[in-house]
Amino acid sequence: MKIGTLIGQLQSNQTDMQNISVLNSTICNSNISGGLVGLSQNSIKIQRCIITINISSKSNCGGIIGESYIFVKIQNCKVIDSILSSYYTGGYIGQLNSSIQFIKCSQTSLTIQSTCNAGGLIAITTSNNSIQIDYTHIENINIEVILTQYSAAGLIGVSSAYVLVNNSKVQNIKILSLNTAALIGYQQQIYQQEATFNQITIVNINLQTQSSSGLCIGLLETQVSARHINISITIQNKSIRSSAGFVGKITSNNQYLSQFVNSSICESVIISQSYVGGIIGETMSNIHINNCSTNKLVLISDINCAGFIGSSQSLSNIDITQSIIQNSSILSNGDYSIGGIIGITISNVSITNITIKYVNITAFFANISGAGAAGIIGKADIAIIINCSVEYSIINSVNQASAGLVGYSQLNLTIINCSINNSVINNNNSIHLYSTGGIIGVSNNTVLIDNCMISNCTMDSITFSGSFIGMQLKDSSIQILNSQVHTIQMRCKQCGIISGTVKLESYTVKNSQSSGYNYINGNIMNNCVSFDILTNMNGC
Repeated sequence: MKIGTLIGQLQSNQTDMQNISVLNSTICNSNISGGLVGLSQNSIKIQRCIITINISSKSNCGGIIGESYIFVKIQNCKVIDSILSSYYTGGYIGQLNSSIQFIKCSQTSLTIQSTCNAGGLIAITTSNNSIQIDYTHIENINIEVILTQYSAAGLIGVSSAYVLVNNSKVQNIKILSLNTAALIGYQQQIYQQEATFNQITIVNINLQTQSSSGLCIGLLETQVSARHINISITIQNKSIRSSAGFVGKITSNNQYLSQFVNSSICESVIISQSYVGGIIGETMSNIHINNCSTNKLVLISDINCAGFIGSSQSLSNIDITQSIIQNSSILSNGDYSIGGIIGITISNVSITNITIKYVNITAFFANISGAGAAGIIGKADIAIIINCSVEYSIINSVNQASAGLVGYSQLNLTIINCSINNSVINNNNSIHLYSTGGIIGVSNNTVLIDNCMISNCTMDSITFSGSFIGMQLKDSSIQILNSQVHTIQMRCKQCGIISGTVKLESYTVKNSQSSGYNYINGNIMNNCVSFDILTNMNGC
């Protein structure tokens, strides 16, 4: 049975509905139900309508259309003070099998219950179509998916369509489901479509989930382009696997590129069990981040946590440039790595023109090896870091490597024109023989440091401390060129002006300077090897 307050099943040609009010109506026990139309099988245009309704349906229901197969345009419409309950439940449309355009629509004071997928606008899309949402405002909505293996979001629960959202706002929303988000709960890969967001504001969102949560997308299988996004949110659920300000988890491979440009996340808290990032919790795709910022952000996770990307564990490419993280706290209570920009990565990483300022990075590691805490990357394989600075920050690690820029370097690392100023780098209560470095905590292979500076910093370690590198684990090639160290205080068992301990294949220091050291309770290690022009090196 198809039921709508105006039309149960629409099969005619182009239909226009204008200036219609449906107030305080009730629909019960139907299969497909809509506030205006139950089932639409032809093109429909709906303008300037107001809906207040209570729907309880066995299959699909929407505040305006239960299920649609042909193009829909909805403009200047409102769904308010309504209660919707069904299998696929959407504030406007339950199941969408066509393209749709929303223009200047709004929704407020809505309760949505579903036994499957749910969305503030659309519960689910099932075809290779397009969804455009412009100047739309969603607020004061409570969405609950009773069977929590499904997805829900403020706009679209599950999407296989190309989605474009412009100049819209989502605020004061509470969602309970498997994959949750303010915009799209689950973006599927069925038709390899992407999602694009421009000029979006997301405020005061409470997401409760058992899998992935993000403000733009909870779980992404394709790619996303996010531009001019402003977010202020709280995600707090210790059972969540992947959480982030923008996308919780990206599972697409490196044939895809997701972009985040001119966006910010401010005054927000994200707490999760694992893989937490201010922008991306966990990714296996290519990523480009440009001119993004976080301010007054609190991130807490047990595994892999960072200001931008919690974890990138695939052979993809990551490019991050012209961005800033400030006045924030990043905390890890468990294993693995933590960083100001990236927690852990095996990708090819390029990071340029990044500022970390007034950031507290703290990691309480368990009895493990091979992890790190640092101002830029906790643990990296192949990375190039250029024109980056860490200022007025605290980096504190328990039981693992800590450093100003990279905690643990696994393969090849290049650092050029970078600085660490007025910061504190600690490594305390170490079970393993790990260390503190002004630039790198532990190096396991080739390193180039050129034109870098460490100044006015304090480094504290139970084992090894080095102004540039805390420890080299095996034969490696180290080059330090045109770099300076000034006004450093170290507290450790074995301190080094260049490195706390050395296992070298080749080690070159050229045109570098140091001054103003104060060693406390430590021995200055004489590790001056192949120094070309080195001036004022106390202890060598």
